[in-house]
Amino acid sequence: MAGLRFAYRFTLITCIFHLASSSDGPQELTVHPGDDVTLKCQGPNNAPIIVLEWTRPDLKSPEYVFLYRDEQSDPTHQNPSFADRVELLDGEMKNGNASLIIKNVNRNDAGTYECRCSTGGKRRSKRANIDSEPSSIINLKVEESGDGGGHAALGASFTLVLACVFAGLVGGL
Repeated sequence: MAGLRFAYRFTLITCIFHLASSSDGPQELTVHPGDDVTLKCQGPNNAPIIVLEWTRPDLKSPEYVFLYRDEQSDPTHQNPSFADRVELLDGEMKNGNASLIIKNVNRNDAGTYECRCSTGGKRRSKRANIDSEPSSIINLKVEESGDGGGHAALGASFTLVLACVFAGLVGGL
């Protein structure tokens, strides 16, 4: 019986580790044309964000989806396809919330988005160029309503959660 309990506890710990580690790395989002989508990014919550860059490396220059510096958004380096369609979820970026809303998503919005935040350092006159790893990487897919591709990952995650709950319940017996 002790060996069986150990096996269930090991399974439960493995499930918890997998669920926790699955949030690392790029986040996958699937939306439909016409939807609004929020791209989540968390900067440091103990210091004000001085510069915020949302970029798409695959875009031709300018690659900025959204640029914030000097206490305001800076549309001069923004890719024209995002003009008047992006805004911060929290304009004051309280507690480091640097999440971005893209309105009226279209198929051309599919791609990899990167968020970088800076709480200080040198300011540049033309471009911010934050030289750090992204705070958030999001792979955005845009599919027609009938494509159904966005539900497979959700189903797999739900199945994993159910397996973990079952392992925890059985292990506790």
